[in-house]
Amino acid sequence: MKACLAAAVLGSIVISPAMAGAPAPAAAPTVHRVFDIMRSGSKIGTDTFDISRQGDVTNVKIVTHVLVKIMFVNAYRYDHTESGTWKGSQLVSFNSTTDDNGTNHEIAATQAAGKVALDVDGTKTELPKGIVPASLFSADVSNKSQLFDPGNGKRLSTKPKDLGEETVAVHGAPQTLRHLKLAGEFDRDLWFDKDGLVKMTLLGSDKSVITSELRVSTASR
Repeated sequence: MKACLAAAVLGSIVISPAMAGAPAPAAAPTVHRVFDIMRSGSKIGTDTFDISRQGDVTNVKIVTHVLVKIMFVNAYRYDHTESGTWKGSQLVSFNSTTDDNGTNHEIAATQAAGKVALDVDGTKTELPKGIVPASLFSADVSNKSQLFDPGNGKRLSTKPKDLGEETVAVHGAPQTLRHLKLAGEFDRDLWFDKDGLVKMTLLGSDKSVITSELRVSTASR
């Protein structure tokens, strides 16, 4: 189509297939990040992010494992895997499976006709186009007022506030990061570098401080 249009406009100028369209944007390295999840100073789990970008399209896979023990007894377990495709900060598609301490959920979401079609455990609903899962892998995706829980599909309202750059400790080492604060139904403090999330803090249901801090970050093609 582009070649036909160019020929019509430029008349007798011959345009080769290579000239007819712009080359596809080069894929950026896949960023692999591993986070330690800490509760009151003790490690309770890990988050793993794999983020690949090509142009304005981003593919993300997140795996979370949490195990809380009290007096050597398993008190709480959470296992979650999700994958999503994004165009800019707009969700294209999303899938997740979750075992929340024995309660299982399966979620699928796609953009369709200006809405997000959400399927949670077989129950289908339509949500506004701008809603996104609270995957929190980048500042642009996290800076939203309408979210849904990627583990159970629950809708969440929040008030994001960009606090700019500040120096914070990550595993004891100071880093200059962008600070985003979410308030409302999904309170979080989030810090990002150019590749994505570096640190997150929140209060647990028992008011304990839970922190997820970046431990490993690698990039590969």
